[in-house]
Amino acid sequence: LSPQEIRELQAQLQEQHIQVEMDISKPDLTAALRDIRAQYESIAAKNIAEAEEWYKSKVSDLTQAANKNNDALRQAKQEMLEYRHQIQSYTCEIDALKGTV
Repeated sequence: LSPQEIRELQAQLQEQHIQVEMDISKPDLTAALRDIRAQYESIAAKNIAEAEEWYKSKVSDLTQAANKNNDALRQAKQEMLEYRHQIQSYTCEIDALKGTV
């Protein structure tokens, strides 16, 4: 081989070496982090939506229970008033009967 051919072969080897180095590039960490962040944000949004739905469901359940208990309390108070009136009526009757004896 002539010195010229050797130089040409060396130049070709250097080009191939550079080309190999270019092909073996570092992974795109920015894109990977962007994808991971997008997945995280999607999962976080889903979890927030589920938590809000659960919260609304529990508030609704508790509101219904409170309304039911308020109705029961109102009914108990009404019954108590009726019994109080009956007691007063019976007390008046007893006093009237005592007066006739």
